[in-house]
Amino acid sequence: MSLVSIRECAQALKVSERHVRRMLDEGQWPFHRVGYRIIRLNLEEIIDQSKNAGDGHGRPMNNES
Repeated sequence: MSLVSIRECAQALKVSERHVRRMLDEGQWPFHRVGYRIIRLNLEEIIDQSKNAGDGHGRPMNNES
């Protein structure tokens, strides 16, 4: 398990840091607190969770309708 920062997660997923923070605030993605202000995320777990639940925007990942 490799833990990444919010910035690294956003870059890997090609989303904004604001989006990552929103997902954390809403309880959509798991995170680990490594101190009072430091948050780390398991990127593999988030990717797996996103594959199972769509792309995180409330719509399916593929464009088939």
